[in-house]
Order: sequence, then structure tokens, then C-alpha cells
Amino acid sequence: MGRYIIIFLLFALPLVFHPLGNLAYEQPKVFVAQIAIELLVVFAIYKFELFKNFSKHLLYIVGGFLLLSLTSFLTPIDDSFFGNIFRLQGVFLFWHLLVFALLSSKIDFKVNRYIPHLSLIVLMVSALVMESNHAGRAVGTLGEPNALAAAAIFVFPFAFMSGTRKNLVILERTLVIGLTLGILYLSESHSGIIAFGIEILYFLMLYSKRISKQSALIVCCLVITLSLVLPFIEEKRVYEDRAEIWYTSLVAGLKNPFFGNGFGTTEEAIHQASINLYNFVRLQKVDSAHNFLLDYWIQGGILGVGLMLLLLYDTFRNLVRKSDIQIVMAFLGIVTVMLFNPVSVVTLIAFWWLVGYSFSKNPSDL
Repeated sequence: MGRYIIIFLLFALPLVFHPLGNLAYEQPKVFVAQIAIELLVVFAIYKFELFKNFSKHLLYIVGGFLLLSLTSFLTPIDDSFFGNIFRLQGVFLFWHLLVFALLSSKIDFKVNRYIPHLSLIVLMVSALVMESNHAGRAVGTLGEPNALAAAAIFVFPFAFMSGTRKNLVILERTLVIGLTLGILYLSESHSGIIAFGIEILYFLMLYSKRISKQSALIVCCLVITLSLVLPFIEEKRVYEDRAEIWYTSLVAGLKNPFFGNGFGTTEEAIHQASINLYNFVRLQKVDSAHNFLLDYWIQGGILGVGLMLLLLYDTFRNLVRKSDIQIVMAFLGIVTVMLFNPVSVVTLIAFWWLVGYSFSKNPSDL
């Protein structure tokens, strides 16, 4: 049962939306994700052995994040627990994601090869038929173009690498690439294009059989790192300028550099920093640093960033050891888009599941 809940969260949650009202996209996904994770906890309690023999590394990191998140209660910001009304990404959701990572490390993952294909097709259809944003960029069922691209980036490796008959593999992979590129084109997501390129680069390096898995991963990580200079060399914009938002976020974290300002406080911290800097960010509603490491810097300080970097290192190391190409491709893609954009709960679910899966040793069929 737990496996089906995880499959739903990974491949069907992106398609959840409420057709009426201004809060049609992100909020329903957050509520559904939290309920699904709570159901996982109920099933885990029923099958008590799932609580045994967790990876010590994962337990220490999750415990560190849990303790660090308690500092949020020292801040006077009203919406730090549940997060602002648009994203609901406060401490409450963060706790759910930590639990989700732990349970994901104990639950076996097997998915019918047609499910990722179907998910990708529906995402494409939604990008075509649903209303675009004010800039003419497709948002599909995600409500935001970069979130739509991130969902496609996660699903792509599973659809691309799914087993099929040899005489159809080229046709299927061509179709999957076409669908993914179509979504990226309609969403006009630059970060999505970079992430897609990283995934394809990793696959081609391993397919050539001339480079080891570790070397391929190092090359991809270097390319991702180099791509972070792009916001500083692209044409400067007045609004939603990533370079300016990143700098403002860096300054925002300096207020409490060790423990951070508390989880769920990103919007207020960035706003106060922008006022002090008197830049254009102060005139915008910015509730994310547009880079998940900077988000952790603002919310958790040096400790938060340190824990996340340790988690990334352990996850990459574990995934390479598992020799699961599609999972490594997905993690590379998800990390890339998270370095450039505010994240949807869909992206967060994908990220924390990948983290938990990387620590799995003897998963159960729960």
C-alpha cells in the first residue's frame, strides 16, 4: 500500500489542482501531499518493522534538521509554522518531508513503466490546453512555468529509461524526449533546459562506456556549478532578477548566520534585507531565494547549509553505488532546477523521496 502512495505522490501529485478560485494550484497539492504522508505514517505504524534499522546517516541529518527547525518558534513571524498562503511551505510541511524521506528509505519502489509515460503526456496536454500566465508561458496543472518544467524534468528519466521491447526503444525514447522538450518549450524555462541537458549529458557519458559513473557525476556537478554564473551575465531585468535576489538573500542570511532566521521566514527576511539594500527587490513579493541552498542559508544559517550539503553528498554517493541510472538522472535534474527557482511542493516531494530512496537497503513492500 505504501508503494502506491509513493507512486501517486511522484507521478500524480503534479496533476492535482482545484479548478476554481485563485488558490487552485499549489495549495491543493500541499494538502494532498500532507495527507498522503500521514497515511504512510499510519501504515508504517501498522507495519512496525519499518521503524527499525534506519540509516544512521539519514537519521542524524533528519534529526539535525528537526532540531534546527525548532528555532522557528523563536521568531515572531505569524506564518512561519504553515508558511504563506501561496506556498504553505512552513515548518509543518518541512516536518512532513523529513518523515517522508525516512519512510521512503524503507519502502520498496516499483512502478509500471506506463505510469511515467502517462504522467508526462498529461503534463504536456495540460500545458497546451490550460491558461498560460501573464507572460504567455505555459503553467499546466502546476500554476507556474518553472514548476511545470521541474515536474517534467523529474518524470523524464523514468519514462526514458523504462524497459521496452528492443524494436520499439528508439521510437519510445524519441517520443519521451519530444514530450519533455515540448513542455520545456511551452514553459520557456531556462533552468529546465539546463537540467534536461544535464540529464542527457549523464546518460550519454555512461552510454559511451568510456567514463565511470563517478567521473560522469563529477562532470555533471561541475557543469551545474558553472551554470550558476548565468544569472550574472544575462541581461539585467528590473523585476525577478535572479542575481539581485540571490545577493539580497545572501545579505538576509547574515542577520543570523549560525542558526538562521527560522524555517518559514524567507519572505520576511528577504524583504527586510531588500529595504536595507534599497534595491528593486523591495518592490516585489519574493518568498523564495530562487535557490534552495540560499533558502537554507536564510532559514537555517551555516548549520542548515552544512546539513544540506552533507545530505547532497551522501545522496549522490549512495545513488552512484546503486547503479540506477534513471534515479541519478532525476536527482541531477531536480537539484539543478532547485538551484534556480522557487520550489513547488511537487519538486520537494521528488527531492526528499530521492534522498530517502538513496539510503534504502532492505525496503519493504508495505
